Amino acid sequence: SISTITATISDEFGNRITDATNSITFTINGVGTLDGTNPVNAVNGVATIKMKSTTLAGGATVQASASGLSSGNAFVNTVAGEKVKVVCSAEPVSVTADVGISTITARIADQYGNTVEDATDLVTFSITGEGTWKDGKTDNRDVNAVGGIATIALKSTTQAGTITVTATATGLTQGTTQVMTVAGPKTQIINSAEPTSIKANGVSISTITAKIADQYGNTVTDATDMITFIVEGEGTLE
Repeated sequence: SISTITATISDEFGNRITDATNSITFTINGVGTLDGTNPVNAVNGVATIKMKSTTLAGGATVQASASGLSSGNAFVNTVAGEKVKVVCSAEPVSVTADVGISTITARIADQYGNTVEDATDLVTFSITGEGTWKDGKTDNRDVNAVGGIATIALKSTTQAGTITVTATATGLTQGTTQVMTVAGPKTQIINSAEPTSIKANGVSISTITAKIADQYGNTVTDATDMITFIVEGEGTLE
């Protein structure tokens, strides 16, 4: 999209100086680019330049300056285009088993991901994996977008793993985000053997695995504890 920026050379009362031919330099700060020759010589006290939007929504201030004159500013706001999709995000993206809460945000967006701020679409959230909504249930939830945004809170279960949330709205491409549920504080060692039965031949082997775990048995993946193994009965450690 294009906006025409007009700079007028004027006196202290705002009257245009019709014979002014000053060289006007345009600069831009914000979301947008200037398109055309710059600086521009005023004609009949007026100089113009085009401002072109980028793919991002947001504001841009264009300043016009000339030697010996006070500068002038114009503000242009770039807004989102037509809504085409739902964009999902989570904060935080990692939660602790059984106690973690994450807020899921679904934005109604244009093709470039800009929020369509006047959108009020009904957004349906669905959840799978190791999580529930904040009330402990997992049924689909409908939330009307306000200012183009719908939110919902989830909580972790007692099991580590991935929680996937999908947000849909009629006529729009759905959005998906994931939250990782990680183990809580380490509290125990869980032992396992593979295989659990071996022949009495002096050469058969079983691999013993000791897992540092939280209270729910989830592996604490950053644990580096020193483990001491002791064997009792008919076998030796190797």
